Amino acid sequence: MISTRAYYYDGKSSRRYLVELSLDAGTGIKITGDGVSVNYDPSQVKVAAAVGSQARAVYFPDDAKCELIDDFPLEDHLPKNNPVFSFIHRLENRWRYLVPSLVIVVASFWAGFEYGVPALARQAAFILPEETSSRLGEDTLAFLDKALFKPSQLETKRIAQLQERFRYMMADRQYQIEFRSSEKMQANALALPSGVIVFTDGMVELASDDEELLAVLAHEIGHIEERHGLRQVIQNSMTAVLMILVAGDITSASSFAATLPVMLMQMKFSRQFESEADDFAVHLLLKQGLDPGKLATILGRMAEQVDDETDNENEADKKEDSASIDFLSTHPATQERIAKINAASLDQ
Repeated sequence: MISTRAYYYDGKSSRRYLVELSLDAGTGIKITGDGVSVNYDPSQVKVAAAVGSQARAVYFPDDAKCELIDDFPLEDHLPKNNPVFSFIHRLENRWRYLVPSLVIVVASFWAGFEYGVPALARQAAFILPEETSSRLGEDTLAFLDKALFKPSQLETKRIAQLQERFRYMMADRQYQIEFRSSEKMQANALALPSGVIVFTDGMVELASDDEELLAVLAHEIGHIEERHGLRQVIQNSMTAVLMILVAGDITSASSFAATLPVMLMQMKFSRQFESEADDFAVHLLLKQGLDPGKLATILGRMAEQVDDETDNENEADKKEDSASIDFLSTHPATQERIAKINAASLDQ
């Protein structure tokens, strides 16, 4: 027979009894002391997992329980409720295992967010119903029209001319081309998950010829074909929702969906997504008998425009080392993209 001291609660009142818990192969578990004398079958006992220095609790089928006073290895003598928690308890009491365990946990979380979430987002983006991407794209365009865009100032004849050239470029792709003016976005083009591609007046004015605009169109088609918009939204959403669930903020989770159009408008594509769209554009332009170098040319001109605007707005504070910016940027460096596109053109 083995025994240990414990506090007993009968499950009917808040009174605590000082008792002795005895375990005998023949009689089972016996609780005695301070007016208490009860017996239990060990197979009906639930043993709580040990957590740090917290007292081990033993639960009985009649809603009574015991809290052990002494550091008694009860797990060696009674059924184990959860071997995982027993393993964690052993780790807690062996400090040389603690640091490696923490490293493994942190590394697992990092790998999940870095690789697992993007992989799941890619799978989800290609199986979502068309209605979902269409609704998201429509909501985003409506938001942009209110916040950033104004009707295009291009001549109707010029728009019709570009629409015709773009239609030939898209072949059987049922995408919608829109033109807008925007003081804030200047020269830009963006692809929405619904298949809407928006060109700003500034982008049309920046291009030296229509082939450069066709090259930009090919790049934006690449974003749509690879579901980059949906993948980015899903990826960001999954990360945010996981963080919300970890924090237990259900209120934020319930209102999160309403922010998706804003998120899609504000986000920038990752290095991988921009590179994939560039590769798609090079392939499509070559297939159409066009020069992929046109994409490199207009990318360079856009970079020069951005640099000029940055110099005008913040020249005094522009002290960043270009190599550091390249390394930390979420986009591939423009010169790196240009070099890659030109190299692909020369290989054909």
